[in-house]
Amino acid sequence: DNPLVRTEVKKILKFWLDLGVDGFREDVITFISKKEGLPDDHLFPIFKGIRFYNHGPHIHEYLQEFRRDVLENYDCMTIAEAPLVTPQRALDYIEESDTNEIDMMIQFQCMCADCFFTDYMPRSFSLKRLRRAFSSWQTQLDGRGWNALYLENHDPRVISRYGSEQYRVESGKMLAVSYLFLKGTPFIYQGQEFGMTNWRPESTSMYEDVQTRNQHPDWPEEKRLALYHRADRRRKRRVHDQYAVVLCQRKLHEHQRRAGAERSGFDPEFL
Repeated sequence: DNPLVRTEVKKILKFWLDLGVDGFREDVITFISKKEGLPDDHLFPIFKGIRFYNHGPHIHEYLQEFRRDVLENYDCMTIAEAPLVTPQRALDYIEESDTNEIDMMIQFQCMCADCFFTDYMPRSFSLKRLRRAFSSWQTQLDGRGWNALYLENHDPRVISRYGSEQYRVESGKMLAVSYLFLKGTPFIYQGQEFGMTNWRPESTSMYEDVQTRNQHPDWPEEKRLALYHRADRRRKRRVHDQYAVVLCQRKLHEHQRRAGAERSGFDPEFL
């Protein structure tokens, strides 16, 4: 809501677009407008206050400002991340028109087949729940908006969640087919392309993620560790016995930092 912050954000957008990036993933972008007065919330035990800042009173005004002042002057794309959003709500932002605010939206319904809203509230995996999420977004956006297709974002590795580590290769292929053949633009999270699985340290003290370490600190070590093994965002580092190619951006030289410079190349590096 601070106009000085919005001005600075527009400068940042222009800086990277002038360097040649193709667009932006806008994290929890639907949270950037707050209800006036910043009222307290005592309604929900989790997501406290979210009804006062999710899809806030000026959200569309601000997104239109970013598009008008910056984005429409470049050949670029924008992908919104939006927790607790439905297809109909998403269309308020991404419905195809000359004035749409966002090009695609990362939703989380497809990642709730084994949890309640968040990885830290697990439940049994349901194939019907996953299919219902896929079908809902495919049918309700058809002809009106464009889907962002994904199964890994910053959440735990999908083979460990929806597949089987015992049958890692088979699970990876099955899960890839389940979403890569849907209508939309597919996204692959680094490491997903060669089937990374979850990291399982021996102690909760080995976790560095603040969000994880603050989950149920009063629980016994064994119980906390089981939850962290399942839900921690930073534990996706297990590499299997095979090579993988990772594209790493070279350091920008002085002439590449100037506005209007050509985009930098990439160097392949082997793990």
